[in-house]
Amino acid sequence: MSTNYCWYCKKEVKNALSEGTDYHGFLVHRKCLEPCKEYENDLYDEYNRNRMEIFWNKALRSIKKKYNINMYFEEAQIVYDKAMSDYKKFQSSQEMMAAMELIRKRIHTKVQYPILNYKVDFLLPELKVALEIDGGLHKFQIVKDSAREIAIMNELNKEDTGWEVIRIPTNMMEKDIQKLVPAIKMLYKKRQETRRKNGGFLPTNWSRTNRDMQLEILKEVDKTTDSYKGLLTDEKNQQLH
Repeated sequence: MSTNYCWYCKKEVKNALSEGTDYHGFLVHRKCLEPCKEYENDLYDEYNRNRMEIFWNKALRSIKKKYNINMYFEEAQIVYDKAMSDYKKFQSSQEMMAAMELIRKRIHTKVQYPILNYKVDFLLPELKVALEIDGGLHKFQIVKDSAREIAIMNELNKEDTGWEVIRIPTNMMEKDIQKLVPAIKMLYKKRQETRRKNGGFLPTNWSRTNRDMQLEILKEVDKTTDSYKGLLTDEKNQQLH
């Protein structure tokens, strides 16, 4: 007969029925169960903390490639504190970059905002925008994202019309984070104009043409000046929920 060992303390479990118990498919001593749970919780906490630290540092390095990082000192600290108090607030370094820029622009921002059974990366009530930061994965799930977007749009526009879901690619933000807000505004304007021309709806071929249209608009952002520069004299008390 093979010898059984506790996967936590590594000592022999002489009687698996009386001394042992199952923990996620692994045999541990009954007396080791609580310490095992605490150890696992500490391990996950350390993992998530390190993950947030990596995201945060990567976000700062990306911004630093183009701008004086001291411009983002206070914003970076706000995002760091939020990330460390809730590990689920940010799923990528690009989301942290977006949060820093939105705070810098004094745009009221709600992070990982729940809508129905979904969560949007950012809800921007002042702009009537649900902002999604899209990486390469999203190009493979157009149908799924379209159904999700329709559900979110219907819910947001129930009582207050004019809301849009705006998607910004991560590579655009990594190239120049300060183009984020102008891009949001221009994409919002284009979607609203398209709706007005189509009786309040987007055309049926929107999902196929949206990407090309979006790329053209993002190119136009490079030709414009940032319309928010005059708003940065307000005191830095922006709330990030």
